[in-house]
Amino acid sequence: MGQLKQDMNDVELVAVSMRVEDVVAGGLARLLRELAKSLGNVDHQRVIAMPPLIATLDALPRRVAAVGLRRVREALLRVRPLRSGLLRFVYPDTSRQHLPWLISHDRVVRTVRETLGRFAQRTGSYVLAGTAIHDHPRRHWELWPYDGHVFHMGWCLDPEGVPCACMRHEEPDWDVLEGLELGRGATIGEVSWQVAKRQVELLWENTEFGAYDAPLAWLPRATFTPDSGRCLSSLVNAVEGTAAVASHLSGRLGRPLRGQSWIARRRGGIVEVAFAPPPSRSSPITWVVSPAR
Repeated sequence: MGQLKQDMNDVELVAVSMRVEDVVAGGLARLLRELAKSLGNVDHQRVIAMPPLIATLDALPRRVAAVGLRRVREALLRVRPLRSGLLRFVYPDTSRQHLPWLISHDRVVRTVRETLGRFAQRTGSYVLAGTAIHDHPRRHWELWPYDGHVFHMGWCLDPEGVPCACMRHEEPDWDVLEGLELGRGATIGEVSWQVAKRQVELLWENTEFGAYDAPLAWLPRATFTPDSGRCLSSLVNAVEGTAAVASHLSGRLGRPLRGQSWIARRRGGIVEVAFAPPPSRSSPITWVVSPAR
């Protein structure tokens, strides 16, 4: 891997925002084709941060936008009855709360490995690939089967489209995840959370911001509550060359989601902040770019 670098000045950063309504039911591939065409392939290092939950939403029916994650579970049992019956037979002790996430396991895997993987290849970029609700805590798919736990995890893909790191959400207390009975606790095993020869810290909560030691902080966000702004102001005290990227999910997930994707860097003693426009029906995917220097 070589020696880790301590700043992000020569890395291009991109923060992406998408609407739930456009991601669900297999809509992610179209959005990513549009984004890849706009961004193009580059010969320098680039990190693209995706919104959370997109791999899970891509596998869910459109109804999730209206009812939210907790209530859509029952719909999954009806949408794929054959797979539901097979999983009940193979894992008879599976709880009704966890069964829907096992039903969608194959599609979530395909979305991460193929849809997001192809995007990483087309753009020649490291991709902070959002998050997913998943039934195992590791990045190696062959370690399935289900062991009684379901987790919320963040993923990273390298420019070849291969998952190179994952991180389990230790305290999955986001309001959009309420009632899902997700597993808690630290990620099992060592996770090399390195991107473009830099250490990356995934910050699940705003209270963690300002306490990170890595050159890059990634803040995937999906919330019904507007950001207080504390996270941006705290970056003023960061080390020269440090950057933070927040990638927000927008639209509706039972209720309207709040927040806006942004990039913040400390350069030359000042903090540069850039925001992505909010996505809309006419512009379902938006992004902001902070170029390398």
